Amino acid sequence: MGNKGTAIVMALLCSGILSADMTPITYDGYTLTTKANSDIRMQSEEVDIYCSADKCRVVASFDMRNDTNKAIRLSVGFPVEEPGWKQKIYDFRVTINEKGRPQKVKRIPMKGPYDDDVDVPSAAWFGWDQMFPPGRTTVRVEYHIEPSGSYLFPWLNVYYRLDTGALWKGTIGRADVTVHFEGPLATEQIREATWPEGFRINADELYWCFTDIEPQYHDNVQVEYMPFDLYRKLEQLRNRIKENPHDGSCVVDLAKRYFALGPYKGFAGDYSPSPITSREYDSIVAKISDPDQRAAFEEYWKNTETRPVFGQKLFASKWTDRLGPLSGQYETIHVSFAERPFYPIRHIMSSAGYLPYEPPYIIEAKEMLERLLEKNPANADAWMVYIENCFRFVYGAFDMETGWCPVAPRQREIIERAYSHCPSHKGIKAWHDYVSRKETYSYPVPEAMVNQLKTRLNKIQPRH
Repeated sequence: MGNKGTAIVMALLCSGILSADMTPITYDGYTLTTKANSDIRMQSEEVDIYCSADKCRVVASFDMRNDTNKAIRLSVGFPVEEPGWKQKIYDFRVTINEKGRPQKVKRIPMKGPYDDDVDVPSAAWFGWDQMFPPGRTTVRVEYHIEPSGSYLFPWLNVYYRLDTGALWKGTIGRADVTVHFEGPLATEQIREATWPEGFRINADELYWCFTDIEPQYHDNVQVEYMPFDLYRKLEQLRNRIKENPHDGSCVVDLAKRYFALGPYKGFAGDYSPSPITSREYDSIVAKISDPDQRAAFEEYWKNTETRPVFGQKLFASKWTDRLGPLSGQYETIHVSFAERPFYPIRHIMSSAGYLPYEPPYIIEAKEMLERLLEKNPANADAWMVYIENCFRFVYGAFDMETGWCPVAPRQREIIERAYSHCPSHKGIKAWHDYVSRKETYSYPVPEAMVNQLKTRLNKIQPRH
């Protein structure tokens, strides 16, 4: 059996719910490890992670055993920074053998198996030298973690790694991992990405128990769940809509929050289309009426390699791994659309209704707004939310925050429809004026032009 240990990575993601730009709070924490192979075994560990809106508290107890007949001194501790991250840990306290004196801890450069024996200035340990006499030693660690920043979406994420500290002897005899929340969890709050299976829900906590485990990647614990303040707001809005189904402001407000729970940056960006299945290929071809567009699409996906994916054949374009056209292929595949072929291909696929996947919250928000606009096409607030989130449900759509790709034809149609119903609304007019300019067909879209749109919209409706 290989040597195994543990490490915790926690990411607690929160953000402004109403914004298309979400700036969450991210926490990273780690559990006990060592800097060299050892004859010490981790017999058991008990880790409790207490999550709140502004910090995390970790309390971890480790039952270690030295089965040799001599004392062993090791450098042990917690990695506290990965390259590129600025992580703040405070109130760090280590106690050996329960009532023993607190251990003196220092920050030391991370070196060894983590970085191929090369010191990484931005990576360090809260570490200490520890003597393990023959027999049992207990180590208790407590600390708080403050946030560092990242741009993701507003799910809270707790990630507990069992596969990274492969330096303790043998297997972990037992590992109990409990994540404590601020209140009882509703089923809706727990995402499908929570794994591995076998956890228990005890009102306000999730609990895993592993025994005699030689952990690998698939054993790592990940908890993704909806923030409590967001869930409470969703419930309030749903109840108000049940009481008054014609309350358009509540529908718009709920749609905003549903959109915020969807994929960050949607389907825009400087990427060629992902491989598609033969069924998706046939469906797209059947919906393309323009012969030039059909020829471009078929040319793009011809000469494909195939391999089984969920029982279907997968089309993988010869362009998939490239940012530009293959030599001699530009005129054929480009046809007459844009400077880079994969943008018109994305837009052709978009016009045929293609989406790589359909997140339930995004689809629900989209359909809610469409029902509302069908009854009241002059609802400018609904149109603005619909337009600003096009990149979430229109494949290859322009996202104002990235500004990488031209405005998709389907996206342009939505803006034109909104303008036809609400021509005097300043925000909708700003979008209409923007897409009416020929520069929105170019790649990349000029930054100055995008900034003009941002400025105009921020004056009307500040983005939080």
